[in-house]
Amino acid sequence: MALTLYVTVLQQGDERGTFSIEANEEDDIITLKRAIEDQEGILAEKQHIVFHTWTGNKGWTHRFTREDELKKLSTYCSPHEQNSVLLKYQNEEGEEYRVPPFPRRIEQQKIVIIVDVSGSMNKDIIVDGDVMSRYDYCQTVVRRALESIPEESTFNIIYYSDQVYEVWQGAMKPATQENVDEAVTELADLIPGGGTNTRDALSFCFKDYIEHVDAFYFVTDGRPDSNPDLIINKVIQRNMEHFRPVHCICFTPSAADFACEKFLMNLSSTTNGTYRCPNLTPAPTGGTQVI
Repeated sequence: MALTLYVTVLQQGDERGTFSIEANEEDDIITLKRAIEDQEGILAEKQHIVFHTWTGNKGWTHRFTREDELKKLSTYCSPHEQNSVLLKYQNEEGEEYRVPPFPRRIEQQKIVIIVDVSGSMNKDIIVDGDVMSRYDYCQTVVRRALESIPEESTFNIIYYSDQVYEVWQGAMKPATQENVDEAVTELADLIPGGGTNTRDALSFCFKDYIEHVDAFYFVTDGRPDSNPDLIINKVIQRNMEHFRPVHCICFTPSAADFACEKFLMNLSSTTNGTYRCPNLTPAPTGGTQVI
């Protein structure tokens, strides 16, 4: 039976982000490591995996040793539970790693990227020693993702706060450098502000784009303004015929907003999408450069 695992990467004791990965109960730990290497580029021999199980009295308990690598995932995981994994990345000295917001490979040929431009996206974070807003970093990684897909692939960008907007009205355009520049420039001209009207953003995408895309990529840093369960139920209803995945990218620092993380995990799992959280580091008050 299929499993969804949520893998949190640790490097020198620091969380470096979380990603989801699909596996099978019959897989052994070595197979899981190879799948992680293929998906994330983390060499299997540099991975040390610790499974988490939840008990009401003890909280999280660790279960896994190196001697267990040939055991099946069913020993530690269940398709009926949220399965959490710690991956201790045994990196070379000086080698830094962080879970990237978008996957290494975007397999789909027709995508829509949904971007949260609410006021909270103005909050500052630290990236490679420099301070920038979550929104500025979002523009950088969106551009990087679009420039990684073939030019014959098509895309559009939907952005929202209180209202919902699209870069090109009702159109999907080829991922040429000119079109990528135009789309990202429109994002750059915006000043984030307002609320997080996730309900209308997803409703708009599933109404107007579901027949024209292979997948949605959804970037947000906060919980919806309306009931998350009702939003997911509406997505399930609109998605019954087309089965389009929503790949969720959480711009909230790890453990800073459990409601946002839970919503995005549930949204991605119910649509057969993926979940990624790069665990952005909040900047200190004052916005000075960090060396």
